Amino acid sequence: MNYEEYSLSQLEDWMGDLLSNNEVSPQDIFNTIKKSVNDTYEYHKHQSSRSYELLGLLNGYDRGVAAEEIADEKSKYWYDYDRNDPNRENPFISKLKENVNGAE
Repeated sequence: MNYEEYSLSQLEDWMGDLLSNNEVSPQDIFNTIKKSVNDTYEYHKHQSSRSYELLGLLNGYDRGVAAEEIADEKSKYWYDYDRNDPNRENPFISKLKENVNGAE
């Protein structure tokens, strides 16, 4: 039995135990499961935020910079091109034309 099967088997046993206990209501089971999932979510959200902040510091951003400002900064490879604008020239095609014309 692998870890996944073991964990699911344990959950099945716990659910069986809870459902056979007349002192535990279905609402109690629901509330406990929901709290557990929420606690796990909040823990990982907090850890993700801390990691994101550290990554920002490692990339040279000050502590006072909001995460949204970091996320909005464009890469040097970013280009302003809307594929839905039929009148806008594709920058890749124009560079290809320049390279072909320059090589002749």
